[in-house]
Amino acid sequence: MAAFLFGLLVLSSLLISAALYFDIVAASPIFLLLVGGVHIVFAIFFYKNHRHYHAVHRLVTHGRGELFLLAISNLILSTRIRVLREHYRLRKCQGLALTGQSLEALTAVEEYRREVKKPGSYALDVIAVEIEANLQLDQLTWAKEALERAQELDGFDEHEGLRAVQAYFQAESGNTDEATEALRTLLRVKDWSLTRCLRSRNLFWYGKAQIKAGQENDGKNTLKRAHKKAPESYYGQLASRPF
Repeated sequence: MAAFLFGLLVLSSLLISAALYFDIVAASPIFLLLVGGVHIVFAIFFYKNHRHYHAVHRLVTHGRGELFLLAISNLILSTRIRVLREHYRLRKCQGLALTGQSLEALTAVEEYRREVKKPGSYALDVIAVEIEANLQLDQLTWAKEALERAQELDGFDEHEGLRAVQAYFQAESGNTDEATEALRTLLRVKDWSLTRCLRSRNLFWYGKAQIKAGQENDGKNTLKRAHKKAPESYYGQLASRPF
C-alpha cells in the first residue's frame, strides 16, 4: 500500500511538471508554493512511516520475537486502513515464524484467515508460514497436509517461500538431493525488511540439507554463512550451534 501511494505521488509529480512545462498550468508563485508544500508533507509522512516500519521489523532481525509481537499487534490495532491492517497481519505471521515462535505463528495464521476475508496473493504467504511453523515443531504430517493444500493454489511454483518450505520438508523427509538443489537456488531471496532473516533461514536449511546429504564440510561452511547473514536472528542463532 505504501509503495502504491509513493508511486501515485511520483506520477502526480511528473504530471504536474509536464503541465508546467507545456504551460497547461500557470507557474504562479502561489501554485508552486502549494505544490511544494504538498510534496514536503508527503515526504515527511513517508519518511516517518518508513522508519517506524523498519524499526518494527528490525526486531525480527535481532531475534526479539516477544517485542515484535507487541509492536506489530499495536500497528494492527492502531491503523484504520484495511489494506495496511491486512499487510501487518501477514507480517505478524511471518515475523513470528522467523523468530521461532511456532505456536504463536500458527495462532496468527488462524487469526489472519478469520479476519481477512479476501487474502488474494497473501494466501500463499500465509500457508508458507503454516508449513514453516509445523516444520519447526517437527509436525511433518501437518506440514505435509498444508503443503498439499498449497500445491493446489495458483502461483505455487513461482512462490519462493513455498518452494523453500517444500525443499526443507523434502530434506526432513529424507529426499536430501532434491532439497539441496532446490534450496541452492533460493539463497538470494528478497522481501523488503525481512531479506536478511529469510536469507539466513534458507542458508540454514541448505546447510542442514547438505550435511544430511553427506556434504559435511560444505554444510558447516553454509551454516557459518547463515549465522553471519543475521547473527542475532532465530535461524542465525541456530546456525551457530553444533550440528
